[in-house]
Amino acid sequence: MAELSYKEACYGYMITVADEDNIVTAEEKYVIDHYFDQEFHFISLSASAKRHVGSELRIQAGKPGFYDMIVASMKKESKSKQMKAYQLVCKFVNMHYPENKSAWAVAELVRARLDFTPEEYHEFEVWKK
Repeated sequence: MAELSYKEACYGYMITVADEDNIVTAEEKYVIDHYFDQEFHFISLSASAKRHVGSELRIQAGKPGFYDMIVASMKKESKSKQMKAYQLVCKFVNMHYPENKSAWAVAELVRARLDFTPEEYHEFEVWKK
């Protein structure tokens, strides 16, 4: 299992949400790329790095510990960075999968394994507004 940078982990987090039905279509990939480049413009990721993340996730798909690669990479970062990534993933899910409970479940599955509590996230949200 390869180590991912923070940027790659954020991108991978979005891909795992889109992969809730076990397939990421070309249209979903386009939407993810567009959203990632727009919302994460401060941490741009090259096309080759995006391909690397996609291939790593395909290798791990369906295996025990599928989300471990994302979680382990995110846990190396501060709580505020973890919360920022979760916030942007929630915004992504809200925009593109609002009625899809499976996408929310995947986002929540990863969030539950990160270092921040729901109370800390609420404080983060209030402070950011």
